[in-house]
Amino acid sequence: TRDQRRQESALNKDEIRTLWKLPDARTVVVIVNSERGNVLRFNAGDEVAKLLPQRFFDELTGRLGNTYAVSDDGEDGAILQSVTLIETCLERGGCGTVPGIGKDQYSATMACSAAGGVVFGFTALVSRKEFDKGAKADGVWKLSPILFSPLWGVFLGLGLNPLLARQAEPSLILQNLGTFALPAVLIAVVGPLLSQDSSGPPSQPPGGGGGGKKEDLIMQEIPVYSDDSLSS
Repeated sequence: TRDQRRQESALNKDEIRTLWKLPDARTVVVIVNSERGNVLRFNAGDEVAKLLPQRFFDELTGRLGNTYAVSDDGEDGAILQSVTLIETCLERGGCGTVPGIGKDQYSATMACSAAGGVVFGFTALVSRKEFDKGAKADGVWKLSPILFSPLWGVFLGLGLNPLLARQAEPSLILQNLGTFALPAVLIAVVGPLLSQDSSGPPSQPPGGGGGGKKEDLIMQEIPVYSDDSLSS
């Protein structure tokens, strides 16, 4: 519904029930005010509030009622999406958060996943270099991925937990896992291989003695004849 008669003041539940003559507490009223920065507001009855807490409606307002969302989908689109999400959650028996994830929020989760992959990649690279040193390696730095797991784990959690909590599509979760794995593999595996290829084979010392097979020196005895022996 569009509330243009009371643009400045918010209606409480009792005023909403009186205005719309609501018979019970199992109703959700969607209020659209084009004059506000966020065009959507919701007023839920007591029975609905047990299944859909206030934070659900606050998130729904922030996701679908903001200026950017309305400019893309229009006010009618925002209303239809809101009603669809409310019906979906009521059919599930309630929701603590809004199902799905917005574009801006998903971009933030991808950035966190990528940051976690970068941190994990560098720690894996340090660990690999320590293992290559053999006996000279520092045993502590061999465990770099484990030592820094709280850091890259936080970034990975920020990239996946919002998707899991909002029951996002599996494809989005797989994309974030790939966003984490890609920089990790590039830093820890592909980077060292490319650096080895660019350095080329080791140079050999002059004379071709660098690691090649040494030629055997052949000694040959040459007889020498004197003039007297030749005349005789």
